[in-house]
Amino acid sequence: MSMPMQPFDHRLLRDHAFGIVGPADMDRLPAGVAATALVPAALSASAHLMPGLIDLRALPQEHADALLEEIHQAHLSGAPPLLALLVDSTLDAPRFARYWNARQLVNPRSGAAAWLRLHDPRVLHQLLRMLGASQRAALFGPVRALRYWIAGAWIDADAGQVAPGAAALPEPWDWDRIRRIGIINRALLAAGVHSARIDQHSILAEQLIARASRQHRMAQMSDLVEFATRGLLFGAAFDSHPRVAAVLALPVGDADSSLADRLALLDDDVWDALRQDPPAAGAK
Repeated sequence: MSMPMQPFDHRLLRDHAFGIVGPADMDRLPAGVAATALVPAALSASAHLMPGLIDLRALPQEHADALLEEIHQAHLSGAPPLLALLVDSTLDAPRFARYWNARQLVNPRSGAAAWLRLHDPRVLHQLLRMLGASQRAALFGPVRALRYWIAGAWIDADAGQVAPGAAALPEPWDWDRIRRIGIINRALLAAGVHSARIDQHSILAEQLIARASRQHRMAQMSDLVEFATRGLLFGAAFDSHPRVAAVLALPVGDADSSLADRLALLDDDVWDALRQDPPAAGAK
């Protein structure tokens, strides 16, 4: 079932200070609209992968109108907008760039610096779902609100409220969960999940990935994605089907034997039987 189209917000750009554009869309910006690359110094060698910052408050009206029209046309066609992330903040552009770059470059427990793709709404949405109140407040810092495009709709997010008496310092991030964001998003994409119920599907995908790792001793990303995708399409308990369970219990003969290869050994009647029950996810 197709979702009703959201009304287009013609104040979209006026209500925000900055727009962030992904690296693949930099060349699609209307003439006269310039983006400044957001590149942490430690990642300068990967500048071509970094997002760009547009100071919406500094845009001449004709350029702002052209940018808004690009976004409006995407809205009418149901395509993702050119700017998938908008920011409400009182910072000026240089200070905001420093803030954003500091949050793009993170240091998990391993001590090795890692790039957090905050400009990607799929990553940002999962991260906000995983963070606690104090962690979320620390992430937002001087940003009042974010608006991002995901699953066919604009989502508004802010820092939320930290309970009175909460610790002054935010809790450490759960890097084991955060590392699974890419696997979750790959499984959602493979299962064709594009609906407003993305949070329910995401929670299920994360549970499936954890079970695949803990119960079935899976470690390869491709296997974890395959397991979560099957669970989204055929129900969370698909691996309890006797013939599926038997295949999962087979010893892996060589390094090239993926989960997808092993599940391909099953006849269609197995999957047809699982389809008889309403799938836990996958409905668009």
